[in-house]
Amino acid sequence: MNKEAYLIVLSSTKGWNVGDEFIQAGVRNLLEAVLPHPVTYVLFNRNPEIRKQLDFLNPFRRISVRNRFVNLLSNFLRIGFLDNSLKPTHPFSYVDFVVMAGSPEWGGLRVVPLLRSAYKAGVPVLFVGVGLWTDPSKVKLRSVVRKVLRSSPLITVRDRSALQLLAPFGAQLLPCPSLFASREEKAIDKVRTIGIVYGASRSEQPVPREVEVSTVKLFYELSDRFNVRVIVHYIDDLFSALSRFPQDAVYYSHDWIDYKTFYLECDAVITTRVHGAGLAASMGIPSIVIKHSSRMDTCQGFLSKVVEPDQLSATYVLQYLRKDVVIPWNRELISRKKNDFNVYCSLLKEKLLKMR
Repeated sequence: MNKEAYLIVLSSTKGWNVGDEFIQAGVRNLLEAVLPHPVTYVLFNRNPEIRKQLDFLNPFRRISVRNRFVNLLSNFLRIGFLDNSLKPTHPFSYVDFVVMAGSPEWGGLRVVPLLRSAYKAGVPVLFVGVGLWTDPSKVKLRSVVRKVLRSSPLITVRDRSALQLLAPFGAQLLPCPSLFASREEKAIDKVRTIGIVYGASRSEQPVPREVEVSTVKLFYELSDRFNVRVIVHYIDDLFSALSRFPQDAVYYSHDWIDYKTFYLECDAVITTRVHGAGLAASMGIPSIVIKHSSRMDTCQGFLSKVVEPDQLSATYVLQYLRKDVVIPWNRELISRKKNDFNVYCSLLKEKLLKMR
């Protein structure tokens, strides 16, 4: 792949799960460290508002003609594809490779069209720190997914369930690339500001009710001792948070870049969201993760402390916020990130060299 420029398709979301955008930023930082030439990134947008699971069965999505009749019908039917991302009609002849990263949604129906197009065009697909959403014994991989996995130059996974499923395809266990989302890191000498990443139980991206209740309680228990802010990743969580916390303590944005500032101003993070821990770790910020799904195994790669909701309390948290705990934890995170970044870069250089 000796070229003057690259065109890479990234499977991710925009305007849906900001954690996917943390992952995307980490992937770009990795690729830009190993590719010496300019890179053009094209998004395959998995946002479920943009791309439904069975869209590939809908012939109307491929219609590009626009007239008054089509415009009228498109108010009621999904006609055409207007998002600024890879469309079903775009050719793969210009694509150098595809990256599936971080998310558990690397083999589902929503990405089947992408995998099928890449396989037919002979375009390599790299799986970078992908995860699993369920017990591996319950997963039946589709034929096209198996074909792509067998031909993939690189498969790394972020959790042990994914490793169990994908080890026969040569998978290696490495952290989720959200660990590399931020190039900026901070040295922590004391915990002054804590970020609580809140998730609502009534949301399109819900957490269990007991998890929500435990975070609300913890906010008020810690507020007497620390500056505590509430960070929310999704719009439903914002309006739920505004009804439970002081408005000036709640931080939200539609733009993932703003989260770099939200997190960088924290000295420790307590999170219901996996990639809250990932972005924090990328800055060297220690995190405590409230467990509520099998995805929390990913947080081992962020050196997070994982706690059950019924064990969460101010007393539990305070043991990890002492200076003698936080300072070495912060240093270990920065060192671990550097080492894992170098491992990833070595792997990518090796695989990209073979793809030439």
